[in-house]
Amino acid sequence: MKLLLYGCGSRGMYLLDSFREINNVEIIGITDKNTDSKFSLEEENRSLFWRVNEILELDFDYVLITTDKYFEDVFKELTAIGLAEKKIISLKIFNDLFIKKSNDQIKALPKCVLCTNHVFGWLLTGERNALFEQKSVVGAGLRSGICPICSSTDRLRYVHYILNKYTTIFDDTSNILHFAPESKLIEEFRKRGENYITADLMKGRADVVADITNLQFKDNQFDWIICNHVMEHIENEGRALLEIKRCLKPGGSLIITVPICWEEDTYENKDIITKNEKTLYYGQSDHERLYGRDIEARFEKYGFDVKGYKNTDILNEKEIEENGFIVGDSVFICAKV
Repeated sequence: MKLLLYGCGSRGMYLLDSFREINNVEIIGITDKNTDSKFSLEEENRSLFWRVNEILELDFDYVLITTDKYFEDVFKELTAIGLAEKKIISLKIFNDLFIKKSNDQIKALPKCVLCTNHVFGWLLTGERNALFEQKSVVGAGLRSGICPICSSTDRLRYVHYILNKYTTIFDDTSNILHFAPESKLIEEFRKRGENYITADLMKGRADVVADITNLQFKDNQFDWIICNHVMEHIENEGRALLEIKRCLKPGGSLIITVPICWEEDTYENKDIITKNEKTLYYGQSDHERLYGRDIEARFEKYGFDVKGYKNTDILNEKEIEENGFIVGDSVFICAKV
């Protein structure tokens, strides 16, 4: 199958690299209305870039629009230059075509635990980072992990897997507080009823604006508090964890994930204050520490009984690969004691 990708932004570049690893798929070019600005930026792939008004001269089976958000607008743009409608496809349509051709091998293809679709593969996500690569940090850096159908991340799929298999959070009507909420989890929790509150430090991103180190909620209010890839951004980790503990009911649990280096203990230095220093030592300019193998002990000292679910301990290599999880990823369930 010969494809021309529409979209020269970061998503298009990620798709370009992702599709190069798929058998029986040939990328013959990439285009969009801003192609000209890319000729000077992408030396390695310069020969692949085409202006929209040039693509009718090319030999391809389909133009794949790399984002659903602008699909209708791009569809109109392409049909206006004379491209046949049947040659314009989305990622979902491509996935359906790929699955149809692979029907006899469908069980061997990856499957998303969130949208339950078999997929042709996982798209690239994250950014290349020297520190994350050097220290083999799990949950950060450039990797294949995005579902091409529902756009769920590898990290989120594993959180969902653990919550579904090892907790009752999806089954009961308990009170839930969800920090920096992921849209896919919001959809699922909203179905349960009204005992679900989303929170974020930034206005407009959630139900309420909340500072995790100074929460406005009552003591013993929540059965569950979810905090995925948030704590590494919090300067005062101890104050945040004590506030979370205060707001949890006795026996309630904090569900937490963070980027983690399993080869070392947590590294945190209060003298590291500039963005450049944080990027150098923690991997990201807005991180306050790099969590390590002592993470359970760190959380336990604030009054939690911590149970870590590292996927290499509970799943085999094939299961991790088929579900598109990150090898070594962990979810920590911290019960208030």
